[in-house]
Amino acid sequence: MIIAAYQPMQGFDGPHRNFLGFGAVLTPITGYNHLSGFPGRPPMGLGTNYPDYVINPGHTFVAIMAALHYRNRTGKGQHIECAQLESSAAPLGPAIFDYTANGRVQGPQGNNQPYASPHNAFKCKPLSDGGRPMDESWIAIACFSDEEWLALVEAMGNPEWALDGKFSTLAARKENEVDLEANIRSWTADKDAYELMEDLQARGVPAGVVQSAREMLDVDEHLKSRGYYAYIEHPEAGVHAHDGPPFVLSNTPGSVRSPAPLLGEHTEYVCKEILGLDDEGIAELMVAGALA
Repeated sequence: MIIAAYQPMQGFDGPHRNFLGFGAVLTPITGYNHLSGFPGRPPMGLGTNYPDYVINPGHTFVAIMAALHYRNRTGKGQHIECAQLESSAAPLGPAIFDYTANGRVQGPQGNNQPYASPHNAFKCKPLSDGGRPMDESWIAIACFSDEEWLALVEAMGNPEWALDGKFSTLAARKENEVDLEANIRSWTADKDAYELMEDLQARGVPAGVVQSAREMLDVDEHLKSRGYYAYIEHPEAGVHAHDGPPFVLSNTPGSVRSPAPLLGEHTEYVCKEILGLDDEGIAELMVAGALA
C-alpha cells in the first residue's frame, strides 16, 4: 500500500486553498516576521530557512513515520496532508498562550529572551585595527539563573553597579535591561572574545564567541581537530576548503574525494560507460551541440 505525503501551502480546503507561496511568504502570514528583528525597527523575517528546512519537513517526516507504523499494523496506506501554514504556526504556541492568558501581544525582542538576562551579543576587542565589519569580535552571554548572574558579576570583578538591587533578580534585570547591557558592553569592549569565553564558561556562565566564516575556517580548533573542512585541489581554482560530510557513519564514513568537475570533464565517460555510445554517436552529438 502506498503512503503519499503532500505539503500544500495552506491545505487542500478552506478559502485560501489555492494560494501559492514558499518560506518567505509563510513567515509573514504565520506571525514570525512580527516576532523577529529588533524593537523599533521594521520586521526582519526569517527568510525561507525556518519553515522550509526545519518545521515543515520535520512535521512531514513524523507524519510519514506514523503512517508507516499504521501500515505495518494494518497493511493499509494513507494520504498525508501537511499544510505548511499550520505546520509553521504550530511552534508559535507560547506567543498564542501569552495572548490568550495575559492579553499580551509579543513583538520583536532582538536577541533578548523573557526568561534570561543578560541574553545578548556584546562587542569585544577587534580582531585587528582595520576598522571593517569583518574585524569586529563579539561574544554572546546568557544568564538563565541568579547563580549564573552572580558568577558573571564575579568575573567582572564585582563592580559597584552590578551589586545594585535593580540587578539582583531576573525580574529586576529585565526591567533595567537597557542599563544592564550598556554596563556589560563597557566591560567587554577591551576583552579578547575567546579568552573571555573560556573564562566565563569555566565559571559556569553560558557564553560563546560569535564566529564569522573566517573564524570557523581558520580559528575554530574543534572543527580543525575533527577534520570537518576538506582541502581539495581544483585544476583551475587551486586548493580551497570544502565542506565535509555533515554526518559520519561508523562503517562508511564518507569523504570529499574530488573537487567540482570541469565543464565537459566526464562527458566521454558518461557517454561510453553509462550510455553505451560509440565514438561516432558521440561525435554526432558534439556536432549537434548536445554535448560539451
